[in-house]
Amino acid sequence: LGDEADLYEAMVANERVEGWMDVLQDYVGRPGDASAACRAKRAAQELAEAASQSTAYEEEAIACGAPSTLEAALRASLSRGAEEKLLSALSTSLASLCGEGAAQVRVRSVRFSSACPTVLVREGALGDGLGARLWGSSFFLCRVFAATDPRVMAHETVLELGTGVGLLGCVASLCGASHVVMSDGERGALHVARATMALHQAKHRDGCDDERAVASVCAAATLPWEVAEGALCVRRLDWRDDRRRMEAGEATHVDADVDVPTLSPDATFTWVVGSELLYDVSCAEACAASCARRLAPGGRAHLVGAVRDRAYLDGFLEQARRWKLRTCVRALDPEEIAADADGRTLGLRRASEYEGGYVEILMDRRDAPHDWHVAIPFE
Repeated sequence: LGDEADLYEAMVANERVEGWMDVLQDYVGRPGDASAACRAKRAAQELAEAASQSTAYEEEAIACGAPSTLEAALRASLSRGAEEKLLSALSTSLASLCGEGAAQVRVRSVRFSSACPTVLVREGALGDGLGARLWGSSFFLCRVFAATDPRVMAHETVLELGTGVGLLGCVASLCGASHVVMSDGERGALHVARATMALHQAKHRDGCDDERAVASVCAAATLPWEVAEGALCVRRLDWRDDRRRMEAGEATHVDADVDVPTLSPDATFTWVVGSELLYDVSCAEACAASCARRLAPGGRAHLVGAVRDRAYLDGFLEQARRWKLRTCVRALDPEEIAADADGRTLGLRRASEYEGGYVEILMDRRDAPHDWHVAIPFE
């Protein structure tokens, strides 16, 4: 499952891979330079070794265009009659990224509850951001959806903030929500969620088995941004845009992404959800403004995740109350969050590893509260 350690590994991998690419490109542009050839051989050897031992390095190398750079270096070496060791290093490095053992499309089969069928999730490279990997905290909200009366779900319109791989949105749709939007502000995550949505369509609406669903998505020249006549869709949403709108008291201009549909500035939902959204104070404050803007009268918001720094949670709650949301924070145990259908926990860090442990945040509008059917100690 996704973890902060993945982010640190990806950052280191990106820096090292870019360094190796610079060396290889320098070699291609300097014919006959013995020192450049020596550095290229070393760079190719180190790249091949790193890629064979770490998916992060392999994915970063592919994202940085290493295969084409290695091919250019190999062609240059052949034309110059380079030494056998350099040719071998370049060939081995290229094979590690493009051969049979190279990284393939990463699809997970997730069964979070016996009440729902298996869900296929497409994961992206670490270079697409941590949101492109599956996080265990999303399982908690998946089970909340599964436990909701289908007659209630049929009237829900759901907005998933920071969708990442798109698991929550697809599960909400599977559990009967009438309209679901999976939103994110990162292009990499949006394309990953788009692929997950296509898998969902192939498996649960077109009746494909897992293998055929994956094959159909991989073979598709383009993937849709919405399925089921728009009942399930992927949209770009930058929380900072919503924050500016809230502070301006009116709609403000937002530069549209020509490649990715943007969520309408006036769209509101009966249920706003998200997992692992609080990563710094500015992000947390913008997220609170987005919750307030997107929550329909009588609706509810439900967020889950780790509190990496208490200041992030405090900033979020302060802004939520500023925008007239009622809030309730509850501590959660990791075993309560990320258990699969067989009751096994899925590798979450211990709560003690985070300053504020794990929490769920419940919210509704102070001027038009949700009917929770139970007593909740809102602030």
